[in-house]
Amino acid sequence: MNENRRPVAVTVVGWLYLLAGAAGLIGHARGLWAGGRIATDMVAAEATEALAVLAGFYLLRGRDWARWLALGWIAFHVAISLQDPLKLAAHSVFLAGIAWGLLQRPASEYFRAGRRSN
Repeated sequence: MNENRRPVAVTVVGWLYLLAGAAGLIGHARGLWAGGRIATDMVAAEATEALAVLAGFYLLRGRDWARWLALGWIAFHVAISLQDPLKLAAHSVFLAGIAWGLLQRPASEYFRAGRRSN
């Protein structure tokens, strides 16, 4: 594989993180102000969504740390879904798919090349 060519799996995961993070930022922004003051739980939600955008952006730029951030982000969502079996199942499937896409050999070579070009 050409080390400069981004694998399709990395492209898909990167764009999904960008879109999911942006949608979350927009969706949670409505609840940010509660009763004339900032709702602290919404600040945490916004920070989590900002991390998704950050991970997606840097996945597309080939930064190895971004794939670990992306995996940690979805693993966090698995952990906070433990009380809801449907969410737990969905997040677990997403974790498995994202891990497969970001840890396979072409992705590893892509991220290795991304570190050298910095």
